[in-house]
Amino acid sequence: STFKNQFFTEFLYHRVFAGGYMAYSKVLYSSGERQFIDGVVNGIAYVVRSSGSFFTFVQNGKLNWYMFGLGLGGALLLVVLVILSFGGG
Repeated sequence: STFKNQFFTEFLYHRVFAGGYMAYSKVLYSSGERQFIDGVVNGIAYVVRSSGSFFTFVQNGKLNWYMFGLGLGGALLLVVLVILSFGGG
């Protein structure tokens, strides 16, 4: 009977070591893998997809829109430089 139970080493191994490891790995999988890593990857995919849609809209091949964007960017840059040199700096 003592050799059958092996001094409870098999019970100890399966319940404490293997059971504890399995519980720890399930918690790590659900919190680390499913929430953190998948959230980061899905967030990056969303940003790339959204920026791609935006740039597809902006890059439409019409020269007048490109000139409008260039003028708007230059005016915005001029406003920022004036604010920094006179009021904010």
